[in-house]
Amino acid sequence: MMESKDIPFRLMQGFFQFCRHKFKFRPEQGLNPGEIRVLRNIAVLDTGQGVMVSLLSTKMKVSPSFITQMTNGLVDAGLADRSPDPDDRRAVRIRVTPRGDEVMAKASQEFIARFERLADYLGPEQSEELCRLMAMAYQYFDSSEGKDDD
Repeated sequence: MMESKDIPFRLMQGFFQFCRHKFKFRPEQGLNPGEIRVLRNIAVLDTGQGVMVSLLSTKMKVSPSFITQMTNGLVDAGLADRSPDPDDRRAVRIRVTPRGDEVMAKASQEFIARFERLADYLGPEQSEELCRLMAMAYQYFDSSEGKDDD
């Protein structure tokens, strides 16, 4: 029989297993999840003129050098392009290319398919229960952020 003192450890272990897994996928071009995330943020933030590195780094809460490193790889793979800002020639604007749009669409399909397979594996009732429990766990951590007594 499982003792109640084991439950917090098992919860923590389960969360850590998910964090370590990171839902890795390898769409075309061998992109990692971080590169897909940068590509998606470029697409979301682009209002037609491309996105400045500074805006991208601020919105993603990462350093400009991280964005530069990631976009270098995306540009080399033909998934993004960069051009000088017309108002400030020192600044660079980044856009997703049509090939980048294709790769993002395929990556989204693969990601969604993984969760469809999980839902099939769990079945409707357990899938609903997992969704409910995950929402409750998120609500708990979100509401108790910074309020721990430790």
